[in-house]
Amino acid sequence: MSKRLASPLQDLEKRPCPSDSLSDPDETIITCSNELASSTPKPKGKMSQEDQLKEKITTFLSDPDILKVLSKAVASQVIAEFRKELGDLKTEVAHYRAEVEKRDSEIVQLREKMDDLEQYSRRNCIRINNIPEIDKEDTDIVVKAVGKSVGVDLTDAMIDRSHRVGRRPGPGETYNRAIICKFTSFRFKLSLMRNKKNLSQTDPRKIFPDRAWPAARTPTPKLFINDDLTQARSELAAKARQLKREKKLEDTWVRDGVVFAKQGSAVSRVTTMRGLLALL
Repeated sequence: MSKRLASPLQDLEKRPCPSDSLSDPDETIITCSNELASSTPKPKGKMSQEDQLKEKITTFLSDPDILKVLSKAVASQVIAEFRKELGDLKTEVAHYRAEVEKRDSEIVQLREKMDDLEQYSRRNCIRINNIPEIDKEDTDIVVKAVGKSVGVDLTDAMIDRSHRVGRRPGPGETYNRAIICKFTSFRFKLSLMRNKKNLSQTDPRKIFPDRAWPAARTPTPKLFINDDLTQARSELAAKARQLKREKKLEDTWVRDGVVFAKQGSAVSRVTTMRGLLALL
């Protein structure tokens, strides 16, 4: 009984390729290709054109120099394609970055316009702070009493609406909610704002004796009359006052819902936090 002979390819598969111990991929390809070419049986007789072409290609690819040239050419082409795609991606990213910056700028402008519109809707409004609250109070009477204390006679026809704003104090809480008042005309509001400096000469405990004021021996409590500002402008005005306390701004004030800051001899109208910090 004759033994079946293994094919050269099967024999090659069983034998470890000497290139397995090589670290250079090009040397591995060259060495294994050489082994494959040397183990391929030589055809007998006349070869077809297809077999001749395959043999020539095998011989061509078994040349180490040819393989090195091909590997470098492929690597060069891949790198060139990668660089092209990377350049296209960078261009696309730059385009989208410019679009995002444009949208951010538009959003900032829209927010400023919305804030202007909201502040304008509050043009006839004021806030009175630090008046103790009592049950079933008439805030219109409170506003008229404050106006009288600074020398401004307010009538019911001048007041459109007034009420406390904010959350009611809970058990154990002692803070006083502000009173917001909307006048029927900007002129009525302006007359009160022009005379609010007289509050410093008035003891509010005498204006509202029925309220829970601190004891008479304590410092005189102070009342405050301010424009009814939007949240953004209120934060801006608070920041400006903080900078004034820190001696970084010479002076700051709010007039008709607009925050002003004085630095040296220059007076600036401030509309954004960035604009305020730019004055420092």
